[in-house]
Amino acid sequence: HLLSRRQRQMCIRDRATVLDAQAPERARPGLTKADLMAAGLTGGADSARRRQALLKEMELPEHTSANALLQVLNGCYSREEALDLLGLKDLDGM
Repeated sequence: HLLSRRQRQMCIRDRATVLDAQAPERARPGLTKADLMAAGLTGGADSARRRQALLKEMELPEHTSANALLQVLNGCYSREEALDLLGLKDLDGM
C-alpha cells in the first residue's frame, strides 16, 4: 500500500540517519535502475509518462527524477513492497 504524504516526508528526512547507522549491516538489496527500466519507468519512449503517473499516484513532486524516485522507493519500502508497487512482483520469483 502507499504511504501517506507525512509518512513519506518522515521517511525521506530520517533516511540518511538510519542508513548511516546501518550501512555496514544492510543485507537486503534495494531496487536498481534496472528494476525501474523493467517497469518501464526509465530508458524507454514512454517512460516519462509512466513515471509521471506513478509520481502522481505516490503524491510526489512531478519533476522528481528517476534517481530521486529510486531513493524514495528504497528508503520508504522494502524491495518486495516496491516491486509490488511497480507491478514487478514476479521479478524476484514471488
